[in-house]
Amino acid sequence: MHLSEHRDVDFVTTKLWNVEIPLGPGGSGMDVKLLQYLLYTYSYLKDDGAYELYEVDGIWGSRTSAALAVLENDRDSAAVADGYVTPLPPLVIADGGHGIGPGGYYAPKLMMLQYYYTQVRTGAEINYIGSPLLGPTVLAMPDDGVCPGDLASALRAVLAEG
Repeated sequence: MHLSEHRDVDFVTTKLWNVEIPLGPGGSGMDVKLLQYLLYTYSYLKDDGAYELYEVDGIWGSRTSAALAVLENDRDSAAVADGYVTPLPPLVIADGGHGIGPGGYYAPKLMMLQYYYTQVRTGAEINYIGSPLLGPTVLAMPDDGVCPGDLASALRAVLAEG
């Protein structure tokens, strides 16, 4: 995992967590663990119990696929339902957070999950989360009091690298 710089519609630059390679069934490692932790937070927000904290183990199995499917099928989601999570492209936020895909506009799942994480941590409505709130909130993830210890350590190591 690493940090990527992105610009919002007001050209404010922020940093978001990003993954190294596309993630999908059978994958493992800290990138998957980051995704699982974000899916856990999304599940908490939606109060659907689709994913629990103890399932954040860094191994993409059927429960991770099921939790991602909940996000992909959420009527409020603009995610492409393909069962995978891809790295954020460099300027994903520049046009309001959406790209253009086969079904029209879409939002990258990793970015959406960081917006939902910010909503849970701050209580702000999703439509009012901009870079000044998003960046600091997701960068504080290792110290949120819930993040699994090994993931928190890995995130802190990335932050220390600059």
